[in-house]
Amino acid sequence: MIHRLIFRAAATTVLVGGFLFAADAPASAATCTSPVVVYHTPLTYAGNTYGYVDLEYSTACHSARAHVHSIYVTHPGISHGLIGSINRVNSTAVERCTAVEGAQDCRTPWLYDLDPYKAKAHGDVDLYPTGGYHDAVGTTPAY
Repeated sequence: MIHRLIFRAAATTVLVGGFLFAADAPASAATCTSPVVVYHTPLTYAGNTYGYVDLEYSTACHSARAHVHSIYVTHPGISHGLIGSINRVNSTAVERCTAVEGAQDCRTPWLYDLDPYKAKAHGDVDLYPTGGYHDAVGTTPAY
């Protein structure tokens, strides 16, 4: 039987067969301070830029998140919204954000990203209806 225990929200410990194993420290907004933009990538379609995705990193909690920003929302209804994700490249961990029609920004929750982990940020602006059934997309390099 496997039990998960949280000790003061600082680390997760897993009890397996009477042995305790430390797992990844969870990141929280309270501990992730002073994020720095590591990569800034345009969201493009057909040679035009409609926004950007940033990979933000906080050394305070050793975590990364995606910030997606659309410049394609001059009025509500111009786009169907935003989608962002921060994906760990050497595991299946992922965090996502969405923003409704007319919004300009979304930020994912923090994803623990201390070595050996690396993550990349992805952003997507839905250009329907004025852009047809197309999306402006971009993905940062891994960090």
